[in-house]
Amino acid sequence: MKTLRKTTEEWIDSQGEWLGNPVHTPALVQLTLLAEGIDQDPTKASLHSQFGLTYRSLLAERPKDEVFDDALDLLLRGQDA
Repeated sequence: MKTLRKTTEEWIDSQGEWLGNPVHTPALVQLTLLAEGIDQDPTKASLHSQFGLTYRSLLAERPKDEVFDDALDLLLRGQDA
């Protein structure tokens, strides 16, 4: 079964070097823990809210010269992958 934690870890791995910056480590750990919490209790709206906030915060740090839509980004924006 595909979990949000697994999907999040795959997204982190697929993003290349820009997420390897140590300044992103706390947000990446938080994002992974939030994903695990959502997997355990998918009805907890606060976890979804924090996950989205953390994810969007990381996306704001993404290098601007790269333009791409990944599956998690599309999902959070309510679009089909």
